[in-house]
Amino acid sequence: MAYNFQPAGAALLLGSMPADVAKAFVEDRKAMAAGTIRLRPGDATSAYRSYLRRLSSMLDWQPFLIGKRPCLADFAVYQCIWFTRTQVPALAGILDATPAVKAWADRMAAFGQGMPH
Repeated sequence: MAYNFQPAGAALLLGSMPADVAKAFVEDRKAMAAGTIRLRPGDATSAYRSYLRRLSSMLDWQPFLIGKRPCLADFAVYQCIWFTRTQVPALAGILDATPAVKAWADRMAAFGQGMPH
């Protein structure tokens, strides 16, 4: 997620929020990240590219991360890709280097949101 919160991503995310909401969001994330190492944008990009390559290799011979059917791993990982694609789309070009991940994300998106009740 560090990749998504680099300055360009943060500007996209916070730019449409009212100032007080953006400030509260930033304060919440600071508190949540207390004591963690903050990656520089270049390092976050490298880490995300590595993550995407590992996912891509898992999808070389199967439609989902662990086999022919989606499982909890697919849904857990998908939220990261979904965030990049939908919340910071200007940064989503990073996915272009891993077409298998993009195709998998399309399959995951096709499940939709279900019918909560």
